[in-house]
Amino acid sequence: MSHSHTPARTLPKTPTPRTLIKNTGLELLQKVRSRVASSSVSSRSRYKSAAVWAPGAADYLRDLIEIFEEYGWDWSYHAFRESPVWDVEMTGTDRNNLRPAADTDRKRVLLDAFRKNHRPAAE
Repeated sequence: MSHSHTPARTLPKTPTPRTLIKNTGLELLQKVRSRVASSSVSSRSRYKSAAVWAPGAADYLRDLIEIFEEYGWDWSYHAFRESPVWDVEMTGTDRNNLRPAADTDRKRVLLDAFRKNHRPAAE
């Protein structure tokens, strides 16, 4: 399964970010988390999202957001309306078959996550 638009980035069948982290980057992620926790710096996670056609894309996004929120990290969604490949307002089965969609499961994941975060009151 390819969660990115790059064909060379093929993942095992239906992995979750937690599975990928456990299998490929847990040690690195823990080092980053430890460094952030032991200093006065914050962490901002930017990630490339998932291709419109990737199976389980909404679950992938939800898992990543949950990890970032659990760690207390700021996060942003890459390529909102920047590229149709990652646009949560597009649907399709591949790069050549994309069309606008008013609602997608990926868009609902983002909107649900945004609702949980509130802008601080102005001083």
